[in-house]
Amino acid sequence: MDRVRHEGHVRVVVAYDVADDGRRRRVAEALLDFTARAEYSVFDGWLPEDQVGDVWRAVRASLRPSADAAFSLVLCQACAECADGLGRAEAPDPPGTNWIV
Repeated sequence: MDRVRHEGHVRVVVAYDVADDGRRRRVAEALLDFTARAEYSVFDGWLPEDQVGDVWRAVRASLRPSADAAFSLVLCQACAECADGLGRAEAPDPPGTNWIV
């Protein structure tokens, strides 16, 4: 499947379960540098395609594999078009989206 691209960006969703408060905070801070929080341990955002590896490296640097878990998805065209959120978990707008209010 092809990744959905908007102006050189791909949509990435990252979820984690980190046992230690300090590691959990470091993972969240690293993800907030690239994405937005959709839920307490789920982050969603549009990233330049060349930064996807940077996000995963930042998460990996804070995890202890024997105690923690993380999962990432780079959404394909069909999934990115269907993905949506409700309430506080609204789906992020693709890059270049302009709202006139």
